[in-house]
Amino acid sequence: MSDLSWRKVERLFELEELLRLKPRTVTELAKHFHHAEIATGKLKPESAQRKLRDDIKFLMQEKFARGIEMIKERPPTYEMTKKHKLDDRQALAIQSIIRLFAHHAPTNDDFYHQIIQELTKKLPEHIQEILERRNQQQKTERPQQLARTLQKVNEAWGQCRQIQFQYLKPGGSGTWRNNTVSIFFCEISRTNLDHYIIGYEHEFHKGIRTFKLSRMKQAELLKNTYTIPEDFDPAKYFGNAWGIIGDSDGHSIPIRLRFSSSVLHRLDEGGYPNMQTIEDNQTDGTRTIEIRAGTNKDGIPLEVLVWARSWGANVEILEPKQLRELWLEDAREILKQYAKDSHDSI
Repeated sequence: MSDLSWRKVERLFELEELLRLKPRTVTELAKHFHHAEIATGKLKPESAQRKLRDDIKFLMQEKFARGIEMIKERPPTYEMTKKHKLDDRQALAIQSIIRLFAHHAPTNDDFYHQIIQELTKKLPEHIQEILERRNQQQKTERPQQLARTLQKVNEAWGQCRQIQFQYLKPGGSGTWRNNTVSIFFCEISRTNLDHYIIGYEHEFHKGIRTFKLSRMKQAELLKNTYTIPEDFDPAKYFGNAWGIIGDSDGHSIPIRLRFSSSVLHRLDEGGYPNMQTIEDNQTDGTRTIEIRAGTNKDGIPLEVLVWARSWGANVEILEPKQLRELWLEDAREILKQYAKDSHDSI
């Protein structure tokens, strides 16, 4: 197929998508497809509109049955009438997916925003219009390097080819380390909603490890292929994960925390994995809960420590002792820093 034919096919598909999203006039469509040519005088508006009418006439042929109809003659307005109607629950689910994806699309690549548009078209028209306005103004700011890394990860996982990259681990040596990984799974953390890969690392760890995409650079595909083990079960791997740390580095441990009465309504809202209530103290209104979470190689459930810090003085870490000491050390350091920088008494 010639380049000209490909361009026409792409234009026709885009035309369908625009009409599926909402009704549009020939004038609006002409401006969309031929804005630059009209602005520079290379194409008269009337000629641009004639081209669009020809495209629409082509798609409206009975043999294509695309479902495009003229809904108004003056000005000529068309829409895609064949739409799958969603029930209210489906619409809500798709709207939630769109908003999460809009906030956390891994790159500014138009591909991801086209997906958002495609999902938007499945919603009732009044919701489409609101979401379309919101989606137009929102593009997540992400480093360009992440876009390339994500592309390489997608190719590696899709083709079952090993991927090689440099990785900078927080709290490590501070130097970038080469890693070669056979990707078993791609996941988005439920705590920070960032992108991760899980797979077998061949050079240094020689075991299953988790890597965050934003900490990777210079990712390249290798010729070596692999097969994902039949006994690799993501549900089991992440069974004790508070966020993304499963059983790769260490093991899962029970953790006990006591919350003040003022924040119990937030706990009752749910959404916290592996949590069970141990005691509701009727005297002071506090609640003691227990959770299980995966640890790093030093036996520390870092994700739970970060989460506990976010509650400030409304939580006390009771067990294990090692985690409690880290939490108390944080509090002492904050107090020390405050005392040094402030003239107020403590």
